[in-house]
Parts: sequence; structure tokens; C-alpha cells
Amino acid sequence: GFEYGGTRFNNAVLLAHITMPFLPMISLVAFWSALTNAHDRFLGGALAPIVLNVVLIIGALAGGILSILNAVPVAIAIPVAGFFQILLMQRMLKAIGKRPRWGFWPSISTAGKKMWKKFTAACLGAGSTNLNVLIDTILASTMQAGAISALYYADRIAQLPVGIIGVALGTALLPRLSNLEATGDCPEKYHVMAQGIQLGLFFALPAMLGAIILAEIIITGIFAYGAFDDNMITPIAQVLIAYAIGIPAFVLTKIFQPVFYSEGDTKTPFRISLIVVAINVAASLILLNFIGLVGLALATSFAAWCSAIIMAFLLAKKHYLKRDIFWRLRKIFFISAVMGIILYLCRPFFFDAMINSNVYAHAFILIVLIGIGLGSYFGMAMLLKTMPRNML
Repeated sequence: GFEYGGTRFNNAVLLAHITMPFLPMISLVAFWSALTNAHDRFLGGALAPIVLNVVLIIGALAGGILSILNAVPVAIAIPVAGFFQILLMQRMLKAIGKRPRWGFWPSISTAGKKMWKKFTAACLGAGSTNLNVLIDTILASTMQAGAISALYYADRIAQLPVGIIGVALGTALLPRLSNLEATGDCPEKYHVMAQGIQLGLFFALPAMLGAIILAEIIITGIFAYGAFDDNMITPIAQVLIAYAIGIPAFVLTKIFQPVFYSEGDTKTPFRISLIVVAINVAASLILLNFIGLVGLALATSFAAWCSAIIMAFLLAKKHYLKRDIFWRLRKIFFISAVMGIILYLCRPFFFDAMINSNVYAHAFILIVLIGIGLGSYFGMAMLLKTMPRNML
């Protein structure tokens, strides 16, 4: 959607030139994280994104100090972060005796050849969500300036619980399920799955409701400063609501996928991803004409629910999912609903206070409301004994 040779086009090309060296770096970091995860050492893979975030923040602060009013300092920070991530993973690999040797031509083992045959299907199967976001971005580029940023702002908030809960659970479940598959302990796989679903939805359901009910307050409290226009708050909040609807589905998909991968089945997630991407493209093109930018986010959430439902159906056929799992979740649905009612009743008072206060009070009001939500949710969870076992 960018005009060739225009400002947005040239800026995007420049930033792509600067950030592209990060691609081989993050590929190595991802591969090495998989190695350490397979040895039940999750620290390196967990710290690597934190390193990226810290260096990005430093780049943004440096740009502010030097009065550089563009994204170049942040872009430079990305490959710099990749260098530090590689150093971090080298230390982690040394701890498990898997540090790679440099300067020789590697040979591919029989197991390595088997892995590479499955790589493409696994890559595409795991990347359906990223493909859907990319499609949204392409379609948003055809709209008015600011549409891509609006999607990005809202997506970052919606992906926060998905990244913290869904990705963490998926990462931890894969080696556990793989070991159980190797030993043939299918009954235990069912219990591990049940615990994963219970823990995932224990956080995903209140996150979804909180994001829907407090969307405008969240956007105001986090972004409504400086050059951020007040007129942008409501449109971005609407996109956040659309993305938030899919949070439980995103988390469930991250939990379901490792079951297939633990069995060496990369084709099924790949086929599902093709279906899901097709659904997202069709829904995006239809909804874009009716509700604009919100339609793109809503289509992504709809596609995520389709993915989760298809996987759940296939896993139920393998007896990894049974009805009693969803019966266990009834208390989580109940306390999430009560928390949602409490936040909904509190929202008008705090939103009025936020509008009538200065910008420095925005974050404080947001923190207070989140505290009310967390306090009511976890308070009821302890009272009704709904906390997932071994949660900590």
C-alpha cells in the first residue's frame, strides 16, 4: 500500500536494511534455545527476549537524548541486541556441554536429515499467527496513515498474555510431552495436557475480559502521552477489543501444537495453518469493507479460534482431550465473570477520573484498576480453591 519512492516506503526500506542482520542472529538464538530447552534448561531462551527489550529501550532513550526524531536508533539497537543474545546463549550452551565448534564444515547426521525433512512443515505450521499478522499489516498499509501503528499498538497489548502464558507453556510442554511419547506413557500425556489447559485458561480468560472491559483505559494509560493524539484512543481500543477476543484461542493453540510435534507429526499443524490463513484472508477482506481496521483484528481472532477448535477436535479423537477437562474449568469461568462484572462497575468512575486528570495520573489509574482486577480474581480463586495445582 506504500507509494514507491514515498516517505513511508523509503523509511521502511531504510529500517529494513538496518535491522536485517538480526535475522541470522535470531535464527541461531532460536536454534540454541531449542537445544537448551531439550535439556530442561529454559533460562537462556527466556532471557533472550528480555535482552532484546532492554537494548530496544536503551536505543529509544538514546534517540530521545540525541533528539533524533525517527526510528533509526531503535533499528540499530535490534542487531546490537542480537549480538548480546548470541553471547548469552553461548554461555548457556557451555553450561550443558553443547557449545558449537566454529570454523569447520558440519556433517548432517541421520537424525539431522530426519529433522530437516520435517522442518518446512513445522515452520509453516507454527507460523500461521505471524502470517496472519503480516497479512493484516499488508492490508492496513492500503488504508490511511496510522492504520499499521494502530494494529501494532493493540497487538502488543493482546500478545502480552499470549507471550507470557501461551509461549511459556508451549515451550515447557514440548520436552515433557516428547519424553512421555518416547516412553509410551499416553495416560500421563492426558494429565499433562489437562494441567496445561487449566493453567493457560486460568490466566487467558481474565486477560481477555480485562482487555475488553478496560480497552480505552489501557490504551490511555500506556500510550496517551506526548505526540499520541487523543483521537487515536478509541479506534485503537476497538482494535484491542477485537484482538482480545482471540487471547484464549492463541493460548490454547500454543498448548495444543506441542502434542503433535511430540509425536513427530508436523504435517497436521501445517495443514491446519493453511486452513487458518485462508480463513483469515477471506474474513479480513470481507470485514475490512464493513468495519474497517477493526475487521482485520477480528478476522485474526476468528482464525485463531478456528485453529484452536480444529486442534481440540483432533486431540479429542486421540483421547488427549476429554469432557471432564472443560468441567474442571467451570470455576475459572465463574470467577473470571465475577471479576469482569467488578471491573465493568468500576470502569465509569475511573474513566471519568482519567479524562479529567493530567497525563501523569493516567498510568496510576490504570495500575489501580489492574490491582482491583487482580485482587478480586486471585482472592476468589483462593476462596473457591480454583488455583491450578503446582502453579508456582
